[in-house]
Amino acid sequence: MATPRKPSDLLLAFTRRAITSNVSRRMKTEINEYLFLEFGGEGDISDVSETWPFVLTQVGVIGDDTVFSFSADGEEFYAISGQKLTFYQQDGFSVDDLHFQILGSRWIGERSPIDLNTSRGDHPVIPRAIERKAAIEALAQSLLRGGSLTILEGLFLEETKGYLALVHFSDESEFHVVGDGFTISGIPVTNASRWRILAREVGQSLAQMENG
Repeated sequence: MATPRKPSDLLLAFTRRAITSNVSRRMKTEINEYLFLEFGGEGDISDVSETWPFVLTQVGVIGDDTVFSFSADGEEFYAISGQKLTFYQQDGFSVDDLHFQILGSRWIGERSPIDLNTSRGDHPVIPRAIERKAAIEALAQSLLRGGSLTILEGLFLEETKGYLALVHFSDESEFHVVGDGFTISGIPVTNASRWRILAREVGQSLAQMENG
C-alpha cells in the first residue's frame, strides 16, 4: 500500500506546478511580443498575450532552449526561446532536424564561412571566387555522378582553409554535401533553404561522429 503524501509535499508539488505554469505563460507572452514585431499585422503590442497573436505549442527542448510550434499565414513555424528568441519555417524539419541545423550552423560559423558571392580581391588567405568555385566543382565531380552540376551553397572556411558545399546533379533527385571531411549523399530534395539543409546535414554528421 502506497504511503500517503504529507500535506507539505502536496503543497510543494502544487507550488512547483504553479511556478512552472507562470514561467510558461510569461515565456509565451515574450515570444508573442517578439513575433508580433517580426510579423507585424493589426492590433497593438499592448494586446499581446500568451495566446495572441499566435497559439504556441511546446514541441521540444534543444539544450537549454525551448521549442514551440505555431501557424502564421498558412505556414508552420518553430519559435525558439533561450538566450535569444528566433523563429524558422518548419519546411518539413522535425525538432531533431532543427537541433542538427543549430549544431551545424554553429560549427560552420566558428570557421568563418565565405560564400561564392563574396569577393575579397587578392587576399593572402582567401582564394578568388572563381578559384573557390573551381575547388568545389572538383570535390563534387569526384562523386562521379551524371548530369550538370549546380552548387546550391558553396563555402570557403577561412579558419581551416577548407571547403564545404551543398550540390545537385541534374540527373538526380537528391542533394549531396561535399567538403574537406564531409561526403554525404542521399539527401532528399526539399523546399527548405539550402543553408539550413547544409547546416542540418553537417550537424547530423557531427552528432554521429561524436556518438561513435
